[in-house]
Amino acid sequence: MSATVTFKFVFDVTSFGADMYIDKEVLADSAPTASVDGNTYSTTSQSTAAGTTSSISSVISASNTDSGDTSTQFIVDENDTRRFTITVVQRAAISGVIQIELEGINWGTLGTSDSAPDQLYNFNLDDFLSEIVTVNIQ
Repeated sequence: MSATVTFKFVFDVTSFGADMYIDKEVLADSAPTASVDGNTYSTTSQSTAAGTTSSISSVISASNTDSGDTSTQFIVDENDTRRFTITVVQRAAISGVIQIELEGINWGTLGTSDSAPDQLYNFNLDDFLSEIVTVNIQ
């Protein structure tokens, strides 16, 4: 038997100086690399069910649509702000607590000419922790 839990991170991105592109890929990775790993998250040290937790799905969505969005990237037009939500659904196979943290946001300024944005925002993310979820498998 297992339990399913959902975690969400909501954040705003403001672009200045040029259009900005946010990668649509979301992966579990505690040490992300720019232009390779997309937007990343990992299980925190406060989790006790971490070793037996598997990701069912992870996705990033935007609060509105833009004609500049592609199948792999969201656009944030110059001098504009868009709100994004990363949703991660995980399955825990044992009882315990689970918490995840946002590790990095992959972005760039070149858009669809890039196969993936080539910048990684991975600092000052200490506050991007999910709620701690207690799983009790019967």
